[in-house]
Amino acid sequence: MLPDDRPTKKPRKTFFRILAFLSPYRRQFIIGTLLALAFSVTNGISLYSVVPLFNTLTPGTERYQIHISEKDQRLLSGERPAELMERVNYHKASVKLSLNHLFQKTEKFTLLLYICGGLFVVIIIRVLLELAVVYFIGYAGYGAITDIRRAVYNALINLPLSFFHRRKTGTLISNIIYDTDLVSGALSNQLRKFVINVFIVITHLSLLLYLNTNLTLGAIGMLVLITIPITIMGRSFKRYTDIEQDKTAEISSMVVETVAGIRIIKSHRMEGFQLERFTKTAQRLFAKVYKKSLVDILRPHVIEIVASFFVVFLLIGVGSKVLSGEYSKGEFLFYILTFLFLIDPLKQIANMNNQVKQAESAGERIFGVIDEPHEIPPDERGADASLLPLIAPKEEIRFSGVSFKYTDETEYVLRDISISVPAGARIAIVGRSGAGKTTLVDLVPRFYSPSAGSISIDGVDIATYPLKQLRNSIGIVTQDVFLFNGTIAENIAYGHREFSRDRVEEAARMANSHDFISRLPNGYETVIGERGITLSGGERQRVAIARSILRNPPILILDEATSSLDTESERLVQGALERLMNDRTSFVIAHRLSTVTGADRIIVLERGAIVETGTHDELLAKGGIYKSLYEIQFADTPERAAREEA
Repeated sequence: MLPDDRPTKKPRKTFFRILAFLSPYRRQFIIGTLLALAFSVTNGISLYSVVPLFNTLTPGTERYQIHISEKDQRLLSGERPAELMERVNYHKASVKLSLNHLFQKTEKFTLLLYICGGLFVVIIIRVLLELAVVYFIGYAGYGAITDIRRAVYNALINLPLSFFHRRKTGTLISNIIYDTDLVSGALSNQLRKFVINVFIVITHLSLLLYLNTNLTLGAIGMLVLITIPITIMGRSFKRYTDIEQDKTAEISSMVVETVAGIRIIKSHRMEGFQLERFTKTAQRLFAKVYKKSLVDILRPHVIEIVASFFVVFLLIGVGSKVLSGEYSKGEFLFYILTFLFLIDPLKQIANMNNQVKQAESAGERIFGVIDEPHEIPPDERGADASLLPLIAPKEEIRFSGVSFKYTDETEYVLRDISISVPAGARIAIVGRSGAGKTTLVDLVPRFYSPSAGSISIDGVDIATYPLKQLRNSIGIVTQDVFLFNGTIAENIAYGHREFSRDRVEEAARMANSHDFISRLPNGYETVIGERGITLSGGERQRVAIARSILRNPPILILDEATSSLDTESERLVQGALERLMNDRTSFVIAHRLSTVTGADRIIVLERGAIVETGTHDELLAKGGIYKSLYEIQFADTPERAAREEA
């Protein structure tokens, strides 16, 4: 189960929802976190090495000695303590004393070699630890972002058609690509840097607190001042990020629209108009991106200015300790270098705040898609449609007082439709453009649900059937055939890997497709390109018909399947459709009325209502809308001339 499917009692903040996707990879994340702690410790050790190194290089015969406090000296001079903490401090003081004896006996150059050799080993370990942190936390982060992309795509393909009427294509593409990339930045590299930097700050400040508690606490207080400008700028940054993502989605939508409609743009000479629209949007995007970049650039410099104040504070404070003899020159150097080293991790933590704001803004869009109600109820999502029995009408499919509108604000597209379609009958639906023909048949597979009334199969409301079972029982062939970028065999058997090649070829023969497929360079293994671009319109239609024949659905919907074909292609496709409709309950939307003259019943729609029903001959005899449409379509054609001569 994906994190977004988990029920929650309270709404969570967006970034915590993003982090929830790390849950399947918590083992790798925990390992990476522990390694980050080890890395920060080794980094502190490498920095502390400047103390013995610098003191050893100081001219003179004095050997480097670890400072032992008066309290430690009292512990060592007395009896071994009984209390746990006192015993720990006793052992620490003993180790320091032993090391001092060792340093005192070792010649300075030899000690220098030992220190440099130890430093080299520590650096190698530190590098290996950092690589391990990159591997484990990176694995967790990229795994989480993969799951987020899958969750968004899973949501998209399970949303009802009404959702896609409300959203632009470019906006949805932006959700999957641009917004998830922003979240990816926060969950991968930035998350790793954040974990490492937090541990560096903790361990290095602990070292400084150990050296001088009061001075370090004062410096930390000054560091807290940095958070004030960070917070103020972070709010502005998120606001500009929201606007930037809106405009980026708008540009994406405009580009998609332009590519899809390039023929219309060129034929109407609208290049200048489109360029002007794009330029205005791009300029608005530029203004917001520029302001966001200024905030982004200004933030680390503000931090640097504030940091410079406490560096001066430290130079004076630590310098006074050196002059009084409390610190050695090496400890002075370590103290200053460590605080200077901490400035960069603090800057990166501040920049992580930017990434979090961007990720939150992108996450709000992503979860806006994920949180949309799915079309298929949760209890039906795991069902295998191929194992569910097909719903084959034995008596009728009945529309009872069906009305429909897309939203509460729109007018009704269909009004009080009541018809009975006998099992096995061929029903044609005709009417002018916008009459509601496609909307009517879209209600059968429940692409939409009626706003009023019901549709039933043999007395059972189709709303009670599992959606997968219902749609698996319905074959749909439309005017705009969609084929996928794969082989012809894969497209015919789409979604049904269990079908053998023999069954695929049999379906192709019934669809009048086998001959042209056999002539292709690789036959059924020919890759047909995106949307089947390498095939003609008639060939694409016949592949789609073969797909429906292979599924063998008892209910069939043909939505103007031959309206855009030439005469020869229409003849071949119509022959394939006749085989497909045999012994099936069929709904045929027809633009060319010549293709429906043999229908068992013709339904004429006008402004969403049924105005006429009957056979072809009955409707011609009535002299109503159907006859008017028929005569307009066949005016000045050879068929019309032949009838008039007769």
